[in-house]
Amino acid sequence: MPMKEKSEIKAEFELKGYVKFSKSFSEDEIAELREEIVKAAKLLEKVSGLNKDNMIFHSNLFLKSQYLQNFLSQEKIIQPLQEIMGSDLWIRWDQCVAKASGGAAFPWHQDNAYNRVKDEHLQFWIAITEMTEENGGLWLQPGSHRIGLLRHERHRES
Repeated sequence: MPMKEKSEIKAEFELKGYVKFSKSFSEDEIAELREEIVKAAKLLEKVSGLNKDNMIFHSNLFLKSQYLQNFLSQEKIIQPLQEIMGSDLWIRWDQCVAKASGGAAFPWHQDNAYNRVKDEHLQFWIAITEMTEENGGLWLQPGSHRIGLLRHERHRES
């Protein structure tokens, strides 16, 4: 992974509220990760209530897979997180979101505003398919971490 300097990681996070690493994993690593996600998803006991219109959510897959536990605890993931948070890290949640063609839009939101976790925490996101504006990739708002938590409203379809 093309690593940023340690001081760069912390400074970028403090400025923007996120740090982006491109091409962190090889195509083979992502293909294997995708396969292991599919295997773990088959072991889940219930379907997510968040599923909607070709957008499928799988949560806490790492609890079902030693491979995923090892993947998430590898140095190239842990090291940049430690630069931001220190060495006392823990995984609370993982979530895989699969959005097929015609999948529902996921409204603009702020994760930390509704997850009710009182401990300081981060989200670490790994794209396992190419991300484009057309296919609904992740959008970030630089500096939004400094404005505090935003009130969320549930949107209902008519």
